[in-house]
Amino acid sequence: VITDASGRGMGIYFPWRHLGLVSALPAQLSPSDSFAAEALTVCSAIHRLPRWRAAGRHIRRLAILSDSANSVAMYTTLSASPDMNRMLISAVDVLIDCDCTYRIDHIPGEYNPVADALSRGLLEKAYTIDPLLNIVTFTPPRDALGDRELCIHSST
Repeated sequence: VITDASGRGMGIYFPWRHLGLVSALPAQLSPSDSFAAEALTVCSAIHRLPRWRAAGRHIRRLAILSDSANSVAMYTTLSASPDMNRMLISAVDVLIDCDCTYRIDHIPGEYNPVADALSRGLLEKAYTIDPLLNIVTFTPPRDALGDRELCIHSST
């Protein structure tokens, strides 16, 4: 799975399924807080696992690519600052519940064109790169942001 976030939104790309997920940034995240947005996008990708499990597609190993070195470090070391801890716990809880191992690696932004286009709302560009792409919206996991009400920034 390949993830990306921008000041406009979040994009998740599952190339083997030709599936793109898009979401606006939650109101709790400042568009300038790229680390939190990138980390939440990774968490949201992990939260897709129970859906596939319910559909009979049990994924035991997940590879995640992110262009955020900070997110890669957080999910690799399983160590986060207090303000990011809920996000990390949320992702790990899903991985444990789904009996899934994962690996997260850094990918340079130029090798991340579909997720980048999705995160910026450039859907036509994403379709140009992957003509079989099916794009759906998603809501980031509520528990990843703590007890605060989840509100989404408008992408218009």
